[in-house]
Amino acid sequence: MKNKNQRLRKGIFIQNIIAYRPKGDILVDVGCSYGYITQCFVGSFQHVIGLEPDKHAVAIANSTKTVTNCTFITATAEHIPLSGDSADVVIANH
Repeated sequence: MKNKNQRLRKGIFIQNIIAYRPKGDILVDVGCSYGYITQCFVGSFQHVIGLEPDKHAVAIANSTKTVTNCTFITATAEHIPLSGDSADVVIANH
């Protein structure tokens, strides 16, 4: 039951972000793991960037994506390789 409740909460979380996002449409997901949640946003944002310190997880995320407006990068939250004004929405879904 715990996993079902977690998925429901994540689904509500995603819906809320999509409904109330600011203009500009660039989302960054810090700690994206395999990019499953990250890819839920590709239809609602111009570009989605997933950041993950685990190189293996980034490789899997890049190999499973099927869209061009999503990028996965190996990076930590402490050293994000983006300029300070490059994202409109930043999430950390843990």
